[in-house]
Amino acid sequence: MPIAPLAHVNASSKPLNVVLIVIDTLRAKKLSCYGHSRPTSPNIDRLAREGVLFENHFATGCWTLPSHASMFTGMYPFSHRADIEHPYLDTAYPTWAEIATALKCRAAAFNPNNWIRVSQAD
Repeated sequence: MPIAPLAHVNASSKPLNVVLIVIDTLRAKKLSCYGHSRPTSPNIDRLAREGVLFENHFATGCWTLPSHASMFTGMYPFSHRADIEHPYLDTAYPTWAEIATALKCRAAAFNPNNWIRVSQAD
């Protein structure tokens, strides 16, 4: 299925909706939109058809915390340093949700993962 690269998605006057679905320990090859032979993910497949499907993706960390911090900031783990010894992302590194909010976009998160939460540390 041909998908336009994100660089070729034209800006329009319509609001841009961004949905980041993060599922720990799920392999892309088990989703129909990435070629699995069985219909394992009909709702995700529909989002992929109607939106942008990323075909080249890599984990920047070997476990949840640094990987999520990288997804949320665009930084590598050696830069943001979120790990078992630093379980909160430093507030010096803005997340894409914070940037979107500053640009008057709405951002929300629905998350049961204990490693991903608002820091009460500072």
